[in-house]
Amino acid sequence: MSYFQNKNKLLIWLVIILLATNVGTILSFYFLQQNREMEFPPEPINRQNVPYKKDKFAHFLKDKLNLSTEQDQKFGILRDKFHGRAEVIMGEIHQKRKLLYKELAKEKINEAQLDTIAQEIGNLHTNLKKISIEHYLEMRKVCTSEQQTILYELFKNTFEEEQHKNRGKHKRNRFGN
Repeated sequence: MSYFQNKNKLLIWLVIILLATNVGTILSFYFLQQNREMEFPPEPINRQNVPYKKDKFAHFLKDKLNLSTEQDQKFGILRDKFHGRAEVIMGEIHQKRKLLYKELAKEKINEAQLDTIAQEIGNLHTNLKKISIEHYLEMRKVCTSEQQTILYELFKNTFEEEQHKNRGKHKRNRFGN
């Protein structure tokens, strides 16, 4: 009898230890999940004051538009100016999205605050489009009439591809895929 009593006590203690371990593991996961900060995409690199560096697109434009050396240099200056301004706006959009996600993560969500942040993000996107248009118009001034036609087609194709890509992204997200 004492053998079975010892065996039962041992099994009871083993069950208690396993139960405590499981409860501890579950509580650890719960508290880690509650305290985990939301992960955000990395902030955009600030390229202000970074000198003009020819990238693939710059070479592409030079070849497609058959730019002179002087035109190419002017395009470089315009590109630096545009990228500096655009990256500031992108940084602001990034910060606003962080605020939006933090607000969405709160237990008591302030819908008025969400609306304000969404409007601010929309305004920043509008500003980004405006400086893109300004950049295009400034580039256009550097071009000959023949180059302007080619530049228009290149920008039109770029914007159409961007719209097509974004449309597909929204469809995937809408259905959770």
